[in-house]
Amino acid sequence: MDEGMEPAVTRSRHSYGGRRKRPRQDTAPIAPASATSRRVCFLGDSIVLGVGDPTHRGWVGHVPRLAAGAGVDLTAYNLGIRGQTTPLIAERFPEALARLPQGQGHLVVSGGINDTDLAGGRVRSTTAESVAALRRLLGAASSAGIDTLVVSPTPVADAGHQRRLEGLSEAFSALTTAMGVPYVDVMSILSSRREWGEAMTVGDGYHPAERGYRHLASTIWAAGMCCWLDQDLRHPR
Repeated sequence: MDEGMEPAVTRSRHSYGGRRKRPRQDTAPIAPASATSRRVCFLGDSIVLGVGDPTHRGWVGHVPRLAAGAGVDLTAYNLGIRGQTTPLIAERFPEALARLPQGQGHLVVSGGINDTDLAGGRVRSTTAESVAALRRLLGAASSAGIDTLVVSPTPVADAGHQRRLEGLSEAFSALTTAMGVPYVDVMSILSSRREWGEAMTVGDGYHPAERGYRHLASTIWAAGMCCWLDQDLRHPR
């Protein structure tokens, strides 16, 4: 199996043959020349990669549009790999470091679904192993001067797997609080959201349909990513 707060930190026309073509509703707003510039690496699993989205955007693909609406010119690097656990994700920190200016970049980390997947009757990564790996990753990012945001794993359809995920998310929350790193708890937010449940029904129970990824992006943005990128930014209207 592969992967994926309420506030808690914690939008041109073209003419062809005299006819105007109406713009797509999802056309990204163009950030003004004076926009704040940000480079952000998204390090994670298949939910970060956007598996199951026929538009091939995933939630990460919607973030630059949301950022432009808030006056941020955001360059997004999607470093999601299908099937990876948190220890495997942590080992790939150098991939993010190579894409970010020293002391200027931003990093979003998200994983956990694969950690709690059962293989031979045992989880692929214990809570202790996952927490230790995330601690190493956050420590390395801090040493490199990289601002980091952690996004919790997303809810899944399987009840047993969901319970294990909730426990892991709580452990990640405790760690990030102790380290002073912002944590967006979409596990708690989406578990009771009708939009997420419907998207998971259309999807495979682990990866949502396209509308689910759109909903996930807006949830993460509103729940802390906007303010994390720049404390002076206001949420887009």
